[in-house]
Amino acid sequence: MSSIWSPEIIHGISTYRMYIAIVLFLMAFYAMHTWKPTIIYNKSGMFRPFGVGHSQTTILPIWLATMYLAILSYLAVIWFLGG
Repeated sequence: MSSIWSPEIIHGISTYRMYIAIVLFLMAFYAMHTWKPTIIYNKSGMFRPFGVGHSQTTILPIWLATMYLAILSYLAVIWFLGG
């Protein structure tokens, strides 16, 4: 079964995988910041503080969500390249 991606495109992505991961991260972070999920943001649009046991705190603060997005962006590029 042949791939829809040419070897030149795969080589280009492989060469610039860090830059592509950064762009992917920035797009995902922009989407998250625009969407404002309630687990990270409160009703006024500000970041929720880290904590448990209170309705105004979260277990997924913005710094942790940022790290998750960065790692997932890089892993997505690695997965796309096939290893």
